[in-house]
Amino acid sequence: MEGRVEMDHLDRLESESVYIIREAYSKYDKLGMLWSAGKDSTTLAYLVRKAFLGKVPIPAIYIDTGFHFQEMYDFRDKLAEDWGLNLVIAKSEEADEKEITPEDKLKCCGMRKTQALKDTIAEHGFDALLVGIRRDEHGIRAKERFVSARDQDFRWDYKNQPPELWDQYKSQREVGQHLRVHPLLSWAECVPKGHYVLGNSTRDISEMLVGDKVLGHDGGYHEITRTFEREYHGDLVEITPWNSLPIRVTEEHPILTARSSQCFMKEGVVCKPTCHRSEDCKRIGEKSKEVMEKYNSALKLRRNGHTLSEIGSELGFSETAVLKWCRGSKLRYSNDKIPFFENYEMEWIPAKNVHEKDFVLLPILKKEKDLDNIKLEKGKLHITPGILRLCGYYVAEGSINYNIYNDNKVPSTLKFAFGSHEKEYIDDVVDIGKEIGLNSHQVRKGTSTDILLYSSSLAKSFKKWFGVKAFHKRVPRWLLLLPENKVKHFLRGLIRGDGCVREEKSRWRFEYSTASPVLALQLFHLFAKFGVVPALNKQRQTGTWEGASRYMLQISDSCAPQIGEIMGYPLQRKASLNMSPRAFIYGDFIWFPVRKVEKVPFQGKVYNLEVEGANSYCCNHLAVHNCDVWKYIKREDLPVNPLYFAKERNGKMTRFRSLGCEPCTKPVESNVKNVDDMIKEIEESEVSERSGRAQDKEEAHAMQKLRALGYM
Repeated sequence: MEGRVEMDHLDRLESESVYIIREAYSKYDKLGMLWSAGKDSTTLAYLVRKAFLGKVPIPAIYIDTGFHFQEMYDFRDKLAEDWGLNLVIAKSEEADEKEITPEDKLKCCGMRKTQALKDTIAEHGFDALLVGIRRDEHGIRAKERFVSARDQDFRWDYKNQPPELWDQYKSQREVGQHLRVHPLLSWAECVPKGHYVLGNSTRDISEMLVGDKVLGHDGGYHEITRTFEREYHGDLVEITPWNSLPIRVTEEHPILTARSSQCFMKEGVVCKPTCHRSEDCKRIGEKSKEVMEKYNSALKLRRNGHTLSEIGSELGFSETAVLKWCRGSKLRYSNDKIPFFENYEMEWIPAKNVHEKDFVLLPILKKEKDLDNIKLEKGKLHITPGILRLCGYYVAEGSINYNIYNDNKVPSTLKFAFGSHEKEYIDDVVDIGKEIGLNSHQVRKGTSTDILLYSSSLAKSFKKWFGVKAFHKRVPRWLLLLPENKVKHFLRGLIRGDGCVREEKSRWRFEYSTASPVLALQLFHLFAKFGVVPALNKQRQTGTWEGASRYMLQISDSCAPQIGEIMGYPLQRKASLNMSPRAFIYGDFIWFPVRKVEKVPFQGKVYNLEVEGANSYCCNHLAVHNCDVWKYIKREDLPVNPLYFAKERNGKMTRFRSLGCEPCTKPVESNVKNVDDMIKEIEESEVSERSGRAQDKEEAHAMQKLRALGYM
């Protein structure tokens, strides 16, 4: 429709929040608003002003413990005056009389915060409160609803939460209850179900648990500290890279990205290190640097009154060349920035700002752990090339037979299925079985042959490590971490089973097919150990498995020597050097060029993870980052409490991540001077933005009890 105004993600969040605020104001007789002078509650107060055209008809309740920073009081008073807030101070006189201090954090918070708020609600008769919490702040808050009840003791039954369908929220309250209304609850960027998070147990993002370890953008494994889910109705951004699966995320979700540059020599081509012209570019770049230095020197000498002859003599160039330079003629070697890929910068970019031909990045798994033995249920298994090939055969062609005398519940036998013509592979499995003392049996069925290895202990372990049935096949973490000299034997068995290496007229062709999306994503990391980046495509099957998905990994002819090393025989590249793979390994990352970016309407649950350390995780081969509300503060130019910005304290530049009582809040080292700096630091930080309070580490149990009581 012509003239239609497109709403971005922040617009939709703002619209949703304003709707909730207006609904609450119309439904409750006495509505209050908690305001701490922090960034979230100030954003909430700003949204209330937007909802009521510049006025704030709702009292702002400030819980004063008496131990806040002076900057908080100054900011509170100034903003209350500027915005015309009806300020209600909640303060516990009893705590002052008893001289309760933060030395006893639970008692102090209980009296100076929770009890002070109870008294204020009773005094003013508030039946509902607007609160500026978000789901991504604490694990317990992930269970919140937009409207949730607190009983007369402020207790919150998080196990008994009402459903909230579309924009229908519970508004009734029982006697003695008051309601908490959370307009900012969904202000966190997320990913829908159907995306696989890479980690020690690669699973769908909806199945990830606190304590699982996931691959961060630094190439290491990091523990999940919180998981979040929420209902979302709006557009998702679908980013489809070359060589990998697409990913769908909310518009503001940061993606680890590098902007590309066009090739210096050929129009329409992106500069990348695998280009066959890269050596020429390096030579031209080095020559350009030399020429540019002399060019700049010539201009400087000319400005200082030197003659053309003197300049030419000093720099070793003819007077004619110097004359052209000084007249501003175009230099033959004038680009000292090439090759451009050497100057690519990685940055966290909101998904909506990722463009075609940008690069999205996947970190290479850095950790390696060599093993000689692996534990079984009984005893241990020596890791030999043969055992690793057997693992590969199992992932490709293997299954489990169960003990028929125990209700078919106990794994008893490993079964491998080959074509009868694949005698080399059949003999290999039989020989490996003999090496570890296993009896084998062959069953021929038409054109296929099944090999049975009888070992309940090994069958149980293979089921645990690699899964059963084609869709659930996977690679265990211990195998992912093995060095390449061992991994190649696993890949050899794998490719023999479900892959192919064949010679065509002008190139070699390498393919591997699997029904398991988890296995397909994991194989990228195993092939990356050899400098190989496969192209991954999702296809719909026909015939017996019609409608099911199959994942095809294809490897270009340029990687023939590496595939030859894996398969155990020499291969040479046949295709032209002009043919280079789209995705490539450079530095510590796999670089995927973006094929297309589009918006997709979505309604349903979306998920996010908070990750310790790297504060990021890899989803469908892209590194994605946790997020915050600062982008809205920047867009709307909201006032910010100065405590969030760095200044010199005790000889160091520090700031505060969260605001509260001065004795309980620790500063962190930082050089953040403004909101732009803040956004950049949060996106690059390895620590959660909510980790600045002393209680978060020293009194975690006490704070959790306070959240259950209803204050937090």
